[in-house]
Amino acid sequence: MAGVKNKNIFILDVFPLIYRAHFAMINQSFRNSKGLNTAAILGFYNYLFQIIFQERPAYIAAAFDSRSLHRSIAFKAYKENRDSIPEDVLNALDYVRAVIDALHIKTIEAYGYEADDVIGTIAMQAVQKGLQVYIVSPDKDFAQLVSEHIFLYRPPYKGLNFEVLDRKGVIEKYGVKPEQIPDFLALKGDSADNIPGLPKIGDKTALKLLSAHHTLEEVLKHKDEQKGAILNSLTEHEQDAYLYKKVATIDINVALDFTLKEFSFKKPDTSKLAEILDELEFKKLKDRIISDRVFKKFFQKKEEDTSDAEKYHQPIKLEPITSTKEIENLAAAVMQHKKFYFLFSCPGDKASLFCSLKNKAFFLNFSLKDFPVPIQKLFENPAIEAVSYDIKAVYKKLSANGISFNCKIFDLKLAQYVLSPEENNALENIIAIYTGKAIDKNLPLETRLAMGSMLLERVYEEILKKIAPGKENNLLHQIEFPLIAVLARMEEVGVRFEKSVLEAISENLKEELLQAEEEIFSLAVERLNLQSPKQVSVLLSKMTDPKTAKKTKTGQVSTSEAVLIDLAENHPIAALLLRVRKINKLISTYTESLPKHINKKTGRIHPDFKQATTATGRLS
Repeated sequence: MAGVKNKNIFILDVFPLIYRAHFAMINQSFRNSKGLNTAAILGFYNYLFQIIFQERPAYIAAAFDSRSLHRSIAFKAYKENRDSIPEDVLNALDYVRAVIDALHIKTIEAYGYEADDVIGTIAMQAVQKGLQVYIVSPDKDFAQLVSEHIFLYRPPYKGLNFEVLDRKGVIEKYGVKPEQIPDFLALKGDSADNIPGLPKIGDKTALKLLSAHHTLEEVLKHKDEQKGAILNSLTEHEQDAYLYKKVATIDINVALDFTLKEFSFKKPDTSKLAEILDELEFKKLKDRIISDRVFKKFFQKKEEDTSDAEKYHQPIKLEPITSTKEIENLAAAVMQHKKFYFLFSCPGDKASLFCSLKNKAFFLNFSLKDFPVPIQKLFENPAIEAVSYDIKAVYKKLSANGISFNCKIFDLKLAQYVLSPEENNALENIIAIYTGKAIDKNLPLETRLAMGSMLLERVYEEILKKIAPGKENNLLHQIEFPLIAVLARMEEVGVRFEKSVLEAISENLKEELLQAEEEIFSLAVERLNLQSPKQVSVLLSKMTDPKTAKKTKTGQVSTSEAVLIDLAENHPIAALLLRVRKINKLISTYTESLPKHINKKTGRIHPDFKQATTATGRLS
């Protein structure tokens, strides 16, 4: 087959996406009138339609799991530590398959292989056909496949925006190159897949070894360079290490029968889709998807191949502003118009301002230390309304450089959040929703920002039509917009933390943790892995009545907090297990995590308060 130019394929790792949606929304109540918990379903649907409308994939596929025979045969303990599948996840699966079918998305699975292997095989073949590949999954294992043409498209645990990892992103996130991920997991272990790793080797030691020798094979070849416990571990568990790497490595040579055409993004069955959404009572989502404004228009124009989105991929002419006179003329024109439509980019001390006026796009580059006075006066003028996206970030940059932000503001991100708190409010998505235009991410940043600024006025006018005169308008202008300055100032000032105090608290907690664990081992008359649900379940089974004990789908005694609380009154081990969990959370969430965020210059933690993240309206 001939290569395909300028095309992309999104491959969905379905089951982990449902899991991520389930746990991301586990504390939110979403039930329809029949009592069905629809949180995980809604979360998955939001992921899926965000990709469709924001990314406009040329090809899309959905991969499902089969039990990995070669891994479980080679390593019997593979994934045995996992709890049973939550009931809400199982209930979601049928609805996920139904909407995938309604969208005519090709599903693919292979007996004896996990979705990881199926996805890896499709990804490699797609690259050979000239596609850019986006693997949509929260699973870090896929980082090993990331390359010049393959990206890991990770859904958010909290929040709305996907994280896209390229090679550089993988290195920054995990500390190793993509091809080193299996070696890294083999050495330090992977609790998610029950790969124990080598004794005495954690993240830091594994990173150090791979930095020096690159691969597991080379690490073991040079193991005599190590000393003490590390040398013993590498020597005694050499064969284990090879096995763990094999288990952690994705198979990219699964025998699959498919053609690229099967993954083409096709016109969906809108009536079937509407039926599913009605059953689930997803009215807002249905309005968004089925409406002429978004869904029908997108697919109708896609078939005709004359969509505004496609046309808008072409670069537009920018008017560079360089001289003082040109800056003054631009500022004067904005003053007359009373509306300042702009986007602001500021990596470091260099800034770029993109704005539109009378269907023309302008840009100027400058140093924050030499902020143009005429533009500064626009921000300081209360008669001007600044219309932009994520104004808090701009406010902080200006404030840090002594520039007041006294103009009226209209933040498109917050406005969209108030209108649809459950939807993705990324700038590109807002533009697609209100204009039907998709900005090609392959274009230079300068061009994309210019395109975005050109569309701000149209987006602003469309959003204004949606804002109700009473409740939503008051919420924006009396709470959300004024809160921007308050939160920006709180972030600038930060919170003071004494690192030495946190470290002392952490040491005390670790001592308490060790003491509690030893008490459990003493009472249990055995040592066990308290992080293993399976081992803890066996321990709890000795304290419960088999007939009344709450169990998982696999028949094991549940290790949930509720079960432990019920047992704690009569069983000291249960109370100690609760104590161990509480201490571990204090250590991981606070005493060891917070010091990493302390700014070395200020000695403070400068938080990022997010206004437009949670569906309930609270800050995050």
